[in-house]
Amino acid sequence: LLLQGAELVMIRPAVEQQGVVLTGETAFARSAGFVSPGHFIDEMIRITGLEEQYRREDTDEAMARIENIQEFRGSVHEFVQMTEGAGLEEYLEQLGQIRSEHPEIGLGRYRELLLTNRQYAFARILGDRAVITAVNNDPAAASVRIRLPFACAKITDLLTGEKVKQENGQLEVTLEADGSGIYLVE
Repeated sequence: LLLQGAELVMIRPAVEQQGVVLTGETAFARSAGFVSPGHFIDEMIRITGLEEQYRREDTDEAMARIENIQEFRGSVHEFVQMTEGAGLEEYLEQLGQIRSEHPEIGLGRYRELLLTNRQYAFARILGDRAVITAVNNDPAAASVRIRLPFACAKITDLLTGEKVKQENGQLEVTLEADGSGIYLVE
């Protein structure tokens, strides 16, 4: 079921698209005419009018709720961008592969490297290698300097495979809005 204006519209539980049967949220979104999860979220926010209602309330609590809605919307759009051409399953497979190839993640000693109101980074250190995970919990991109847990020869972005520069014992990266990064330090 989909609430559209004051009408309740029945949605088929599965949709066939190019010979593939889609189920669940994908079928719901596609059968309702949405082209991506981001479009679906934008439309649902528009249809409910919730964000506009909060704007009219104009209270601190309402403004905080608007910020939450915008952060959620940004996270969905970032996910769509990061996984363009790939779905959630492929992204989770990539994370699983990273974890299986890097024992530092499960066995390494934990060390906090950066903590602000909106950004956080920590390392898992095992021997002469470490994996740094950095998170940006801000609706805007953020350039961060993360102190390295030890002197190293190279740093690799584990999500893209690209080499990352270090300067003065710090990892300098720009994290996308509501984004994250995983870096191998060796």
